[in-house]
Amino acid sequence: MIVGCVALTLLLAHMIRLQSDRHRVENHAERVLDAAVSTARESIDTFRQSLRLQTEPCSPEDLKELRVLAFRSNDIRDVGRIQDDRVLCTGAWGPLATPLALPPPTRITDSHQFWSEGPSIVDSRISTDMLSAGGVILFVAPTWFDDAARLDEHIHSVVTTHDRSQVLRATADDVGHIRERRSSTWYDLGTERVADACSDAYNLCVVARTRASGLAALMPHLILGLCLLGGFAGLGVNSLLGHSRRRRATLESQLARALRDDGLDMEYQPLRRLSDRRLVGFEALARWTTEDGNRVSPDVFVRMAERDGLGRDLARQVVRKTFSELAPRLAAGDALYISINLTADDLVDRDFQTYLDAQAALHDVRADNVVVEITERSTATRDDLIRSIHELRARGYRFYIDDFGTGYSSLDYLADLPLDAVKIDRLFTQAAGSDSVLAQIFEPICTMAHALEVGIVVEGVETEEQLRHVQAVAPDAIGQGWLLGRPVPVDRLPLA
Repeated sequence: MIVGCVALTLLLAHMIRLQSDRHRVENHAERVLDAAVSTARESIDTFRQSLRLQTEPCSPEDLKELRVLAFRSNDIRDVGRIQDDRVLCTGAWGPLATPLALPPPTRITDSHQFWSEGPSIVDSRISTDMLSAGGVILFVAPTWFDDAARLDEHIHSVVTTHDRSQVLRATADDVGHIRERRSSTWYDLGTERVADACSDAYNLCVVARTRASGLAALMPHLILGLCLLGGFAGLGVNSLLGHSRRRRATLESQLARALRDDGLDMEYQPLRRLSDRRLVGFEALARWTTEDGNRVSPDVFVRMAERDGLGRDLARQVVRKTFSELAPRLAAGDALYISINLTADDLVDRDFQTYLDAQAALHDVRADNVVVEITERSTATRDDLIRSIHELRARGYRFYIDDFGTGYSSLDYLADLPLDAVKIDRLFTQAAGSDSVLAQIFEPICTMAHALEVGIVVEGVETEEQLRHVQAVAPDAIGQGWLLGRPVPVDRLPLA
């Protein structure tokens, strides 16, 4: 577990760092492209203004205008005149005594020529880019690229044409490698991040790359720190899992003792006829409080008992306590019944059937005062369950299907099982009267139950509005919920 946590920590750190580097490289590429586009736009504007001048080329008036154009520009250092690939004059240097021949251009297009950064042909101490078109030459300061490209010294960038056939400016030695790369995807876990950006208006693209990315870019002591962090996390997870296992083992042993020593408590929730809210019975609900005073949900301890092979002991204790506690009330002649939740496995168990009959006889509880609510947590076959229900019904017991409409408690139960009623799950009750799909299903279920002459018990009635909606659809239904009575111990049962 500790090794796994260390590996997971390093992987997550690597992925987070990669994404951070990806955004950094993308921003860098966009920044350099903005600088290239800005310089291209300014150069084109300067060309246009130079070509519109009506002055005599290289005359004092012409040189003055060329100086003004250069002065007004951010990236252009000088503007000059050329003829036959020779520089005749510039705004800064004036007329040249001997016209200077231009070297072969780095790039030629239909409209202009371009020379990438190199010594100025006028003075080798000056570094510059040059562009020429229509008898005008511009001397561009290399800072247009350097200022943007060198903001992050760990990222190499290359300015190219759209087809990447020509490199205009670069900060890396391995230019060929960079310009052939495409942007990294978000799921790429390699240690190199590459991003490209291209202009729609100009034939310019920028490719940016950082070679060391993710964990590869971190100092060794930071990686060691991440390993220690992952190790501590692994220890924490191990501790939590161990605590959880110990707690579960403790709960299991406590539950086994509670089932062995009669340690469950019973509460009973009233069941009332909706038409007049008359009390007709109670549902028996098992409750368990651990030895340290914590109450455990039935959904937890019932499943725990069944998983650990204690479901049989649980069912017997519920039957025994329910019959013992409610026998006096059932014998009072109020025509009440008690509803007990049992699984199909309980019902097909011959020994349990014998136990059920014996407890009913011991406490003077008539079988027709007992309703068995079937829950579908079993491995019993349908044929065995049907046979067992027929046998028990012949002795007077009645049967409901619990939580009808959810899980395995589906419509085929109505066709196969000899049932007295269905208990409609609270999800449908709470949706009654709304526009939800569950509300639209509620009425057909009730209609089908009526057609099959099967009674209806509605769970989860919590508001008067829900009761009215349910009563409008199923006026003869029996209801159960907090509006009609909360679960209480036997000494607090309502009298009516």
